[in-house]
Amino acid sequence: MNIFIYVPQLCIYSAIAGMSDIFWIANNIIKSKNSLNLNNLDKIKEFKVRLVSLDGKPVPNAQNKMVDVDLSIEEAIESDLIIVPGMLLNDEQTPNHPSEYKAVLEWLKNENSKKTIICGACAGTFLLGDAGLLNRKNYATTWWLYHTFQKRFPNGKLSWGKTFEKDTNIITTGGPLSWIELVLYIIHQFAGSEIAKATSDLAVAGAQPVSQQIYVPEGFTSSVDPILMKIEEVVKYSNPHITLEELAKNLNISEKTLYRKVKKLTNESPKDLITRFKIEKACYLLENNSLSIKTIAQNCGYSEDTAFRKAFTKILNMNPLEYRKYIKNRA
Repeated sequence: MNIFIYVPQLCIYSAIAGMSDIFWIANNIIKSKNSLNLNNLDKIKEFKVRLVSLDGKPVPNAQNKMVDVDLSIEEAIESDLIIVPGMLLNDEQTPNHPSEYKAVLEWLKNENSKKTIICGACAGTFLLGDAGLLNRKNYATTWWLYHTFQKRFPNGKLSWGKTFEKDTNIITTGGPLSWIELVLYIIHQFAGSEIAKATSDLAVAGAQPVSQQIYVPEGFTSSVDPILMKIEEVVKYSNPHITLEELAKNLNISEKTLYRKVKKLTNESPKDLITRFKIEKACYLLENNSLSIKTIAQNCGYSEDTAFRKAFTKILNMNPLEYRKYIKNRA
């Protein structure tokens, strides 16, 4: 499988080296034949991974050290998959625009037209967006770039909190280290679950187990618009049992207008937004006191703790007890 990793100006070098290393580990497992007691290794092709820059010349990374590459974008032909990793951003939290930027966007658009799989990790997703590849696509980015991406790419469908999104031939991940999840996913898809697990075990690495939401400061998503701030205030502090009809009346708008405004601002339905605010409150309570799960569920607007656990797990990818333990160990 031909994989090209584009090396942008001011790249995050750990992503470049790390992805190359994990694919290399996977290749060594594939070559090992039966030494790890894995099946059907003869049918699995190795990953041919090459680093690409605009002109094939070394590129300065974010620490101003040069990164050697293998090819220019003109030489990067017959690709199966392209990965654009993160890079240093400017003060406006957007990419710097070197002279190569436009040419790289054209390259990505051309490869996308050939049905090549295009992947963006963390800030690398900016290039996919500027190339128009996120239009009408579900995509993810790191939580602190959420508002920036919403404004810059309004025609995309940005997912809040997710570390991973795949929509047809576009794959995006959120977080500077999200390339780990991306690479393991690629290995799993194209070499199988056994190779992916063996690679993960040998690298002592795994996909991010939780939503990005656990890292986000309270009020971050609602801070961009007064209506979101009002909804958050009502759900978290005034009336966690509020219905959509009651919320619309509280805001002096129709339910239809409420849906339209919330969907435009967050790419969520009002129902999903209310649930997320409830779970954010639950996270705070789980982290800052020893209340029972049942009591926390009631404080967050749930009459049954079973429904609360289900909603919590869906958003955080762990149940409330696991979250409380995770936070305690993380402190």
